[in-house]
Amino acid sequence: MLRKTSKSSFDEIQHYTPTGLQRGVTGSPVMVLVTTFEAPEKPVEISSYKQLWSIVKDKKTFIDRLCHEFIDAFFRLGGRRLILKFIKIENGDKNCGDLYLSEVLGHDRSYVDRSGIYLLRSYESLGDLLAFPQASVLLEKDNLIKFYQKVNDLVLSLPMMIALLDAPIHIGTQELKTFSEKLNGSDSALFYPWITLEDGPVAPSVLFLAIFQISDLRNSILGPIANQPLPQDVYPSKVLSIEDVRFLNENRVNVIKKNSSGDFILWGNYTLSSDDETLSSRRTLKAIRESLVKIAEPYVLEHQDTESLRLLEEDFSEFLQELVDFKILYPGLIDNQSFIVNTEINNKKSKYDNGLYIDVQICIEEPGKFIKLQI
Repeated sequence: MLRKTSKSSFDEIQHYTPTGLQRGVTGSPVMVLVTTFEAPEKPVEISSYKQLWSIVKDKKTFIDRLCHEFIDAFFRLGGRRLILKFIKIENGDKNCGDLYLSEVLGHDRSYVDRSGIYLLRSYESLGDLLAFPQASVLLEKDNLIKFYQKVNDLVLSLPMMIALLDAPIHIGTQELKTFSEKLNGSDSALFYPWITLEDGPVAPSVLFLAIFQISDLRNSILGPIANQPLPQDVYPSKVLSIEDVRFLNENRVNVIKKNSSGDFILWGNYTLSSDDETLSSRRTLKAIRESLVKIAEPYVLEHQDTESLRLLEEDFSEFLQELVDFKILYPGLIDNQSFIVNTEINNKKSKYDNGLYIDVQICIEEPGKFIKLQI
């Protein structure tokens, strides 16, 4: 559903923002891959595996073969569309980890001097789910930790993005605990174990890019992911015991396990944050903040006066009340409110120089504590 959010004097400007939340905007996966072929400079979107052949034209090298296997798996697992960011490297064999690390990490010296993963900052509206499925194959554990730490820092600066990270394919539960303890990021989540399809092993991030996309398209960002049966042809590379599942969940690792009905399911809803933030609440929080930013955009060039402030506060409150009605926000700890909107004008020389400051507090988890957003 779309709703008009601006009641400003610029009524001819039709500004809309998705509700529900961000249906059709979330569930947009981005896969960053290396290839030996001359890749497009900009990200490309494909809607079928067949389209990949025009970019990665054969599977002769190890890394190009991984491109084909992972993208083919994404669509076989039910994915509808996929955004690809390719990075060209010269060496395509299994031992190209050092080259992968240097080229994919790249640098961010300025807006016009970026490379590697930092090019994603030039496309802030690119998508909301990010994966690097080749990383855990090509990088040794220490370098993989270093790489994931950089990814954690990157996604914090991207308005909608959550990174889905793969545990190494051959790693024990105790070693995985040590591995996860070295990572910390509210906008990243770690998945284990790898899955097996008929053609071989597939990184779990590939599976969950597809699962999140399907769920978001059907139910919006609020649809349940955990404890839902996975596709029948998905089989984990390792069947975990109840003790392993509990142990890994305690260490914020999301796992694939078999339920009492014999179905394999995702068990866990964790980010890598040490603040016990859940993956679903973090995705919801980022979607709400982006919606509020879109609501505020039409006011940027208007008179920064009390009337604009009143209208903006009214728009924010109307949107947030919709979230209460749909039980996205819950009564909080302050006078049983679900949200609080505080506004202020920073007075300068004239109404054109004034700044509007909006402080929003929302409760997205029952019974709830308030989370503060500044717009």
